[in-house]
Amino acid sequence: MQNSGLQLQRAMNDDQSINHPPDQQPNGYDRVKPRRRIGRTAHTILDGSFLSREKVIRLIPFTLYLMFLIIVQVALSYRAEKTWFEINTLKSQMNELRYHYITSKSELMSVGRQSEVALRLKDSGFREATVPPTKLTLSGSVLKNSSSHE
Repeated sequence: MQNSGLQLQRAMNDDQSINHPPDQQPNGYDRVKPRRRIGRTAHTILDGSFLSREKVIRLIPFTLYLMFLIIVQVALSYRAEKTWFEINTLKSQMNELRYHYITSKSELMSVGRQSEVALRLKDSGFREATVPPTKLTLSGSVLKNSSSHE
């Protein structure tokens, strides 16, 4: 029994010690070196032969669709950026106009005060009224007579 185990182990060692070519594995599958594969792929891309494959030809409509979507996405992003700049410009203009409005309003309020009006009109000969204004009332008969004259 021990002898048969030893023979089996020797057989396995002999099988492993067989020199296989470097591009083949012992199980029969071809082993492709990554450099060769990359080199072949680069060669097919550079010479354009990959475009003649049926799989690539079937993917051309999908590729064109993807390219169209990319172009639309780029155009929309440029438009969004342009709109964003316009919004910022309009916000700054709106702030300037708001400041102008507040300044103009405060100037008009100060000019419209009674003391300011009196100072401006003093040189032109007008005087400030010392008698308070009185309320005028009309009777109903006076209103009827005035409307018949028209």
